[in-house]
Amino acid sequence: MFSLAGLAILKLLSWDDSIERRGKDAADPFVIIKNYIAAGNMDRFFEEADILKEEGSDYDRSSARFLGREMARIAGQATKAKLAGILEREAASSQGRQIAMDVWRRDTFQNESYEQIVVYFNALLRGLLD
Repeated sequence: MFSLAGLAILKLLSWDDSIERRGKDAADPFVIIKNYIAAGNMDRFFEEADILKEEGSDYDRSSARFLGREMARIAGQATKAKLAGILEREAASSQGRQIAMDVWRRDTFQNESYEQIVVYFNALLRGLLD
């Protein structure tokens, strides 16, 4: 069975591993982040109503956090630790978050601000660590 959470895991690991493919590999999980609830996950999302409340009723941030939880559920401990390390490193970078820049540089996402992209990846990390 195809899993969007599994695909997001693979793309984040690939983004961290391959400088040549970074733009595409950052954009793909961002598309999943923005659409995870609407991609057949609405019922399961509302079973975890705490997310929407904690994310200030923002469905995009909530989608990112829910995806993070789903990624944590299917990932092994080593994979989860690797993903958290990638996202924590990005969140702590004083030079800016490369993953957010890689997404923002894609023509498809020029309507999103860099800061908003960062917010979504931070919500993904929160979900991964929940």
